[in-house]
Amino acid sequence: SLMNLSPNTQYNIQAYAGHTAGTGYSNTIQIVTGKPNVIVEKPGTLPQIIDNSDAFEIEELRISGPLNGDDIKYLRQISSVRKLDLSESTITAGGSSYDGSHYTSNNIISTGMFAGHQNLEEIILPVTATKMEENAFTDCTSLKVLTIPGNLCEMGHSFGCTSLSHINVTEQNTYFCSKNGIL
Repeated sequence: SLMNLSPNTQYNIQAYAGHTAGTGYSNTIQIVTGKPNVIVEKPGTLPQIIDNSDAFEIEELRISGPLNGDDIKYLRQISSVRKLDLSESTITAGGSSYDGSHYTSNNIISTGMFAGHQNLEEIILPVTATKMEENAFTDCTSLKVLTIPGNLCEMGHSFGCTSLSHINVTEQNTYFCSKNGIL
């Protein structure tokens, strides 16, 4: 069993055995660790769950559980995240302002929530999200793929998403649909 491996990392593994007759080596195998799955049980605790020393090396992140303003503020600081899966998360009211002037509300992707995240390429919104306010993703210039959940019934525009090329809408959504990535 291998322990203490870093997420999103390729490892080359080779076994060997030494004997008085010499040393024998196995073929090298490669393994790639997956994206971390972070479970938040209490809103506001994400900064304590993700080790600060590892946080800025994370490129893919899947989070489940309730997230408030303190959690979103911390997520905004992790600039290395390229793919963010929040499908099993719930945005909840509470905590501090995530950007100095905006606060989280229940099940709402609020104004400026991910604005200016320069490395974010793909995001899957929480299945519980019902509204995406205007400019939630303003100036996310690397954002290519946005996945909209079934409960989202209101959606504002965001300026500066110059790389957005694919919008996925889950089949459960009765308000929006997409075909070949087009809303």
